[in-house]
Amino acid sequence: MTSGLYVGGYQYAFTLVALGNFVCECANAQIRATEESVRLFELANVIVTCIFCLELLVNMLATMVKRFMSDWWNWFDVLIVTVSLADLWMIEQTSASITRILRGKSFSSRSATG
Repeated sequence: MTSGLYVGGYQYAFTLVALGNFVCECANAQIRATEESVRLFELANVIVTCIFCLELLVNMLATMVKRFMSDWWNWFDVLIVTVSLADLWMIEQTSASITRILRGKSFSSRSATG
């Protein structure tokens, strides 16, 4: 059973964010890199990472620590957000694609089971 936090509009909103992130990553892989496109996709990465940090914080506060820690999806979210935050501070962004794919997997799996 999923927590009450992942029902209705809240779950769908974050699923759409993950889907939008996936679309941005596909576009990034397909277009020729220019200085402007690189800045645009870096900004998109920062925005998505902030949104997922906020989601994690809201989830943590809404479900309280004990209940939050008992759900393995939350542990997965903590890992993804931690790697995403580390990625923002790395000079070379070699793990960006991996973290975006994992973010998308996390929320698509929840949608399928929720």
